[in-house]
Amino acid sequence: MKKFLLSAAMLIAAIGMSATSYYVAGNGGADGTGKWCNGINWDPGASANAIVGGQIVFTDVPAGTWEFKVTDGTWNNAFGYDAVDLDASSKPLSNSGGNVQFTLTSTQDITVQFDGANIIVLGNFSSGDFDPIKDYSIMVRVYSTPGVDVPMTFVGNGVYKANSVNLDAAFKIADANYSPVNYGGDGSFVDPAEAYTLLKGSMSNLSLEAPGLYDVTVTILADWSAELSLAPATAVENVNAAAVSSANGTIFADGEMQIFDLTGKNVTSQNGQLKGNYIVVVNGQSSKVNVQ
Repeated sequence: MKKFLLSAAMLIAAIGMSATSYYVAGNGGADGTGKWCNGINWDPGASANAIVGGQIVFTDVPAGTWEFKVTDGTWNNAFGYDAVDLDASSKPLSNSGGNVQFTLTSTQDITVQFDGANIIVLGNFSSGDFDPIKDYSIMVRVYSTPGVDVPMTFVGNGVYKANSVNLDAAFKIADANYSPVNYGGDGSFVDPAEAYTLLKGSMSNLSLEAPGLYDVTVTILADWSAELSLAPATAVENVNAAAVSSANGTIFADGEMQIFDLTGKNVTSQNGQLKGNYIVVVNGQSSKVNVQ
C-alpha cells in the first residue's frame, strides 16, 4: 500500500497561541488494545500523550477509524481539520474545531508531529479502491430523536437507493461503523433539485433547508468520489406498513405518524383537511393513502 502524508498550515498568528507544550487527545477509549492514544479517551492534557521533541509515536495501533486533536493541555486551544478523507488525502483547513480522522486497515505504528504551526501524520492509510460490485451495507443515517438508520438497497455498479426516507434532521451516508463508508457535506444545504457532491470522511453532516420525504440515490465511483441525488418520494403500496385508514379528510394510523404530499412536503399539521394522495410514515414504514 502507498504511504501518505497529512499536513495543513495552522493560522497560528491569527489564533495567538503561546503554549509550548502540546498533547494528542483522541478516541483512545475506542481501542481495546490500549495502543491508540495509550487507551486514553479525549483527555487534552494526558502526560502519556505529550508531544516530545516535536512528535509522538503510537506503536501497534490496530485497524480501525481513529480521530484526534492537538491541544495545549486544555480545550481552549485544540487544533484539527474540518475533514480528512479516510485514504488520508488532506482537505483545506476550514474549521480548526474539527478532528483529524484516519482509517487503518492493519496494525501499524502512527507518528503525529506538531511544530506549533503544522500537524503531520505519518502512516499507511490506503483503504484501496471502492469495489462497485460489492454491497457495503450502506445506510442513510438520520440524526433525529431518536436516530433512524435507513438501509439502502444495493442496485449494482456502485449505486444505492432508499425510498421514502424522512429527512427531517441532519444525516450522513455511512455504513454501521462509519468505515470505510462515511460521507458528509461541505456545510451547505443539499438542494433536492441538484446532484450533491459528497465528501468522504467529512465531519459535517448533510442537511436540507426544507426537510421532507425523499427517495435517496447514492452513486460511488472507484476512487471513492460520490454523488447524492434526492427526488420526491414515490408512493409505496402498503409494504409492511402499520394499519392506516382515512375518512372525511383525516388519516388514522396504529402509531405515531407523519404525512407527506407527493412532493415530499410534510403536511401532518393539515390532517383533518386532506384530500388526494399522500404518503404516510409510521414507525419508519410508509404507505400510500388516498383521502376522500
